[in-house]
Amino acid sequence: MGYKDTFALAKSNLLIELADGGEWKNPLWIVDSLIADVNYPNIWYQSPFGDVTLESLVCEAMPVLREYDIEKVDFIDSTICFGNILYTGLCRVDTKPTTVQVIVDGENLGIIKERPGRFAGKDGAINYASNTLRIDSVIDAVALDRETILPASCGKAEKMLVVTTDRHYPSVSRAGFKPYQYDNGDDYVSEGLYRIVDGDGRIGYATENNVVIIPPRFAFGFPFKNGRAKVTDSGHLEEVKGSDGEYHYWVSDNWYWIDKMGNRIEIEDETDR
Repeated sequence: MGYKDTFALAKSNLLIELADGGEWKNPLWIVDSLIADVNYPNIWYQSPFGDVTLESLVCEAMPVLREYDIEKVDFIDSTICFGNILYTGLCRVDTKPTTVQVIVDGENLGIIKERPGRFAGKDGAINYASNTLRIDSVIDAVALDRETILPASCGKAEKMLVVTTDRHYPSVSRAGFKPYQYDNGDDYVSEGLYRIVDGDGRIGYATENNVVIIPPRFAFGFPFKNGRAKVTDSGHLEEVKGSDGEYHYWVSDNWYWIDKMGNRIEIEDETDR
């Protein structure tokens, strides 16, 4: 259907088929008995040599998971019908219970035991914090695996659930900030946050609802990905050669990572640097 609205007359026994010409095949994801909003068509690829397994593809689709979290994966490469919609397949994932430290607005609320699959999908962690933990006014939530952060930062827990609410956070306009300009317009929203700037050009982050979560304080910062963003406190702009001054990039020798609360974190996997 692409970018065009598509209308169909409602009839009895109406069946909707998501046709894509074979170029886009995202199955229905059932994770820990719940439908998860996971967008990962690459699940169809598995290496005949065994170096790319079904479990590794599931973990790539849902970064909060590691292979030791997965109890069982059932993948059905066959068209199925669910809720009067035809899907190109079904991926059912069951995970093992693990310990999760819950952090709300920077405050440690303790450790719970939960199946990490409950946090899977685009809005899985947000829905879990709002509906299961009954946390009011959730702006954003992200579940992190211990391997992606300093082990000491999550105590004895194997995972961390970082929740941000709308308490004590001003709006972008009230604080006098503006959206960072990127690609001839306002910065894109990535993982629920976009970049903002103050009068001195320093970078911060706000939610798609225009709530300032991390006030501008960085010389430069990249968009969030997998629950973290790469930032620096120093450096300078350099022009991309041949762009006639239209494109620039930031040069710095002091990059580091922050989480969605602005806390500095260390990455164990050096390839992520």
